[in-house]
Amino acid sequence: MNARSLFLAAVPVLFACSRESKQASAPPETAPTAPASPSSAAPTTAPSASGASSPAPRAAPASIGVARMLPDGTLELDLRGPGGAESRVVYKPNDAKYKSTLDHLGGMKPGESKPVPPWPDPWDAAKVEAAAHAHAAKKGWKAGEYKVEIMGTDADGHAAVTLHHNDDAHAKSPGSGKSIAIRVETKGYTVVRELGLQ
Repeated sequence: MNARSLFLAAVPVLFACSRESKQASAPPETAPTAPASPSSAAPTTAPSASGASSPAPRAAPASIGVARMLPDGTLELDLRGPGGAESRVVYKPNDAKYKSTLDHLGGMKPGESKPVPPWPDPWDAAKVEAAAHAHAAKKGWKAGEYKVEIMGTDADGHAAVTLHHNDDAHAKSPGSGKSIAIRVETKGYTVVRELGLQ
């Protein structure tokens, strides 16, 4: 899992993810494109089973932030998201996510600080990619005309995916092309939302 995945899952307020996840039949909206971060710049591509290009796997960052345990046991996580966005997440000992977060950090003692490793994505990447290719086929896109980039997990637990259409390399202005962002629910691996890119 990359920093973008955790940030989308843990800090939905900064990304207004709640507006991106309800219905697939609504007309496409506009989704901002995130500025490239060092870990997401110029993804390399590899052909998938369907013949369309998909990003080659990237190594997950070693750390997505720093965690501290305060004297009362409270966990403070200073997290870095895509494009350099930063946020602080605080878990008190009685918070529902406290134990799982502490376990993920490998345990901590009051006064201790340590790097926050990325969390794993809660879905099967091959099934998410297959759903993205099926959606592209429904739009009439042929294999080789687009690239699939799995961006991470949104606040609703859906896989966030971008379909980059090759025609957009020559688009006159952002948002005027064919490329889209989709959300894939991860129980039946179906597309639940489509958004236009800016």
